Amino acid sequence: NNKLCLDVIARMNRLTTEGASNVLAQILKRDKSKKIAKNEEKEDDIAENRMNERKDSHIIVLDLSWNNLHVENKGNKKFLSNIRKLLGNAALCPSELHFNRCSLGPAFCRFFGKGLINRFNDVNNTEAVSTGPLTLHLCGNPDIGDAGVAALAAAIRMTKDREKEIFSTLDLSACNVGDP
Repeated sequence: NNKLCLDVIARMNRLTTEGASNVLAQILKRDKSKKIAKNEEKEDDIAENRMNERKDSHIIVLDLSWNNLHVENKGNKKFLSNIRKLLGNAALCPSELHFNRCSLGPAFCRFFGKGLINRFNDVNNTEAVSTGPLTLHLCGNPDIGDAGVAALAAAIRMTKDREKEIFSTLDLSACNVGDP
């Protein structure tokens, strides 16, 4: 089983929450259950098999840094919902996520936290047990502040397996955390 590992890097573009939501939705669509048996390949199935080969790849890094993903942008609810769904699906979620300087705030952290809770508390999610810790870069999002960090901390406390390392890196540089 040769899995192709990919990095998706779209930093410093003009993505909004609507565009970022579409990127996340495409990652979530990668359904592994529709594979075609390799020994039954017909000419008509070649294109479909190529699509399935892509589905057998795994995204390691997702970098949407330096895009305007402010919570008041159009598509915000879908973006936040897709963040929660992606984090909750250990099989599809990249292990390294970059959202530096994206104008994110506490709402992002709450939905991210809900995804973590889903990921680590779902007894049917065997992938979460076997995956390593996440790397999350949120630096340069001053609206996150104490409220956003509190939301992430609460989510970590709510995971059932407190011995499980959730983050290998959690970068909150320049996120307006702590005493004024």
